[in-house]
Amino acid sequence: MTVVAGLALATTTGCGASLEGTYEADVHFERCMALDASGEEVGPRRRRACWRAWLTSFRRGQTKDRVLHAESRVRALTSAAP
Repeated sequence: MTVVAGLALATTTGCGASLEGTYEADVHFERCMALDASGEEVGPRRRRACWRAWLTSFRRGQTKDRVLHAESRVRALTSAAP
Protein backbone atom coordinates (compact mmCIF):
# COMPACT_ATOMS: atom_id res chain seq x y z
CA MET A 1 0.00 0.00 0.00
CA THR A 2 2.85 2.45 0.67
CA VAL A 3 4.19 2.01 -2.86
CA VAL A 4 0.82 3.01 -4.31
CA ALA A 5 0.59 5.99 -1.97
CA GLY A 6 4.12 7.05 -2.93
CA LEU A 7 3.34 6.85 -6.64
CA ALA A 8 0.15 8.84 -6.17
CA LEU A 9 2.05 11.54 -4.27
CA ALA A 10 4.80 11.66 -6.89
CA THR A 11 2.34 12.10 -9.74
CA THR A 12 0.32 14.82 -8.02
CA THR A 13 3.31 16.89 -6.92
CA GLY A 14 5.28 16.52 -10.16
CA CYS A 15 2.92 18.52 -12.36
CA GLY A 16 2.13 22.20 -12.36
CA ALA A 17 3.68 25.02 -10.41
CA SER A 18 5.28 24.30 -7.07
CA LEU A 19 3.82 25.78 -3.91
CA GLU A 20 6.89 27.96 -3.49
CA GLY A 21 6.67 29.13 -7.09
CA THR A 22 2.99 29.91 -6.70
CA TYR A 23 3.68 31.84 -3.51
CA GLU A 24 6.46 33.86 -5.18
CA ALA A 25 4.17 34.62 -8.14
CA ASP A 26 1.42 35.79 -5.77
CA VAL A 27 3.84 38.02 -3.84
CA HIS A 28 5.18 39.61 -7.02
CA PHE A 29 1.67 40.08 -8.44
CA GLU A 30 0.57 41.84 -5.25
CA ARG A 31 3.70 44.00 -5.34
CA CYS A 32 2.79 45.14 -8.86
CA MET A 33 -0.79 45.81 -7.74
CA ALA A 34 0.53 47.93 -4.86
CA LEU A 35 2.70 49.93 -7.27
CA ASP A 36 -0.37 50.56 -9.42
CA ALA A 37 -2.32 51.70 -6.36
CA SER A 38 0.41 54.13 -5.32
CA GLY A 39 -0.68 56.53 -8.03
CA GLU A 40 1.74 59.19 -9.20
CA GLU A 41 4.29 58.38 -6.47
CA VAL A 42 5.63 55.66 -8.75
CA GLY A 43 6.18 56.37 -12.42
CA PRO A 44 4.79 54.26 -15.26
CA ARG A 45 8.22 52.88 -16.17
CA ARG A 46 8.68 51.25 -12.77
CA ARG A 47 5.14 49.84 -12.79
CA ARG A 48 5.57 48.54 -16.34
CA ALA A 49 8.88 46.90 -15.37
CA CYS A 50 7.15 45.15 -12.48
CA TRP A 51 4.40 43.72 -14.69
CA ARG A 52 6.88 42.70 -17.40
CA ALA A 53 8.99 40.89 -14.79
CA TRP A 54 5.90 39.08 -13.53
CA LEU A 55 4.97 38.01 -17.05
CA THR A 56 8.52 36.86 -17.77
CA SER A 57 9.20 35.01 -14.53
CA PHE A 58 5.91 34.07 -12.90
CA ARG A 59 3.15 33.59 -15.47
CA ARG A 60 3.53 29.78 -15.64
CA GLY A 61 0.72 28.10 -13.75
CA GLN A 62 -1.18 31.34 -13.13
CA THR A 63 -4.83 31.89 -13.90
CA LYS A 64 -5.77 33.37 -17.24
CA ASP A 65 -7.35 36.44 -15.65
CA ARG A 66 -4.06 37.34 -13.92
CA VAL A 67 -2.08 36.91 -17.13
CA LEU A 68 -4.57 39.03 -19.07
CA HIS A 69 -4.51 41.70 -16.36
CA ALA A 70 -0.70 41.85 -16.40
CA GLU A 71 -0.64 42.05 -20.20
CA SER A 72 -3.21 44.85 -20.20
CA ARG A 73 -1.22 46.77 -17.57
CA VAL A 74 1.94 46.52 -19.68
CA ARG A 75 0.04 47.85 -22.71
CA ALA A 76 -1.55 50.69 -20.75
CA LEU A 77 1.70 51.68 -19.06
CA THR A 78 3.60 51.54 -22.36
CA SER A 79 1.30 54.16 -23.83
CA ALA A 80 1.52 56.25 -20.62
CA ALA A 81 5.33 56.21 -20.35
CA PRO A 82 7.05 59.54 -21.02
